[in-house]
Amino acid sequence: MIKQQTYSDLRPYEYLMRGPKLNFGSGGNLKEGFVNVDKEPRTKADVICDAETDHLPCCDEIFGFILMSHVLEHLRDPFKVMDEMWRVLRPGGHLLIVVTYGTSDLQLSTPDHRTAYIPLTFSAFQTARYQDGAGCAAYEGHETHDWEIVRIDLTSGTGWPSWLLKLAEPYLRNLFVEIYCVLRKPLRGRTNG
Repeated sequence: MIKQQTYSDLRPYEYLMRGPKLNFGSGGNLKEGFVNVDKEPRTKADVICDAETDHLPCCDEIFGFILMSHVLEHLRDPFKVMDEMWRVLRPGGHLLIVVTYGTSDLQLSTPDHRTAYIPLTFSAFQTARYQDGAGCAAYEGHETHDWEIVRIDLTSGTGWPSWLLKLAEPYLRNLFVEIYCVLRKPLRGRTNG
């Protein structure tokens, strides 16, 4: 779905926000009703933890919803953090990932963006893609999790109709600003590692 909206508008996803909620990589954007986690003490998050190097200090499968807004593109090892999100998310729970669109100037002009994301990139977090990537260094040492992709939305500030954006996207940069990807941990909660 393509939508015209302000950056990081979470209202369309409120129906997913059930059970204990985690705002992972909160930065200074602390959310009421969430456990806010960041690696930087100056953010005044509820929990200070770097999930690239440590486990979150909580039980397995405790959260029903996780928000990870503008975090994934900054990580050295996104698979390590995705392993940790799998661990702390309840079966049937949702993970909402918001990232900068991979070919936008905003993505390309930020020096600490390590990975560019397009909608297809999220299939890397599904079991079949892990198996296809056997031997790829990015997958080594990580569990294989069968995340379900529930929906992927793109935001555009152009005001163009959706049909025109779909046609123009392969040829023009900066049509899209953000990607909102909703992943679901299956009720069976299985891993294939």
